[in-house]
Amino acid sequence: QAEDGIRDLVRSRGLGDVYKRQEKYQWEALKYCESTGNYQAVSPTGNYRGAYQFSVETWDWIAGLYYGNLVGVDPAAARPQDQDRMAESLYLLRGRGQWPVCGRYLP
Repeated sequence: QAEDGIRDLVRSRGLGDVYKRQEKYQWEALKYCESTGNYQAVSPTGNYRGAYQFSVETWDWIAGLYYGNLVGVDPAAARPQDQDRMAESLYLLRGRGQWPVCGRYLP
């Protein structure tokens, strides 16, 4: 399962379990800041989509690495649990800087 692969990657890098390192409230604050928690949100320009305001390019990049079945899926149309996993995966690879304003809610 892809989620197990992410956890293995995290452990192999000595980062610990993402679910323990970031409290749920921190992810909720990020979501609220990005999209008021709306998983179907689309930015005014249409370039950023979903609760975590993914660009399609970034979404497809992360999906291609870990969740092949999500490549080509519109982030705003993806299931909430898929959006959550994709955001956590992006965070593990690139840190909170992927959300230039709202990333301040993550460690």
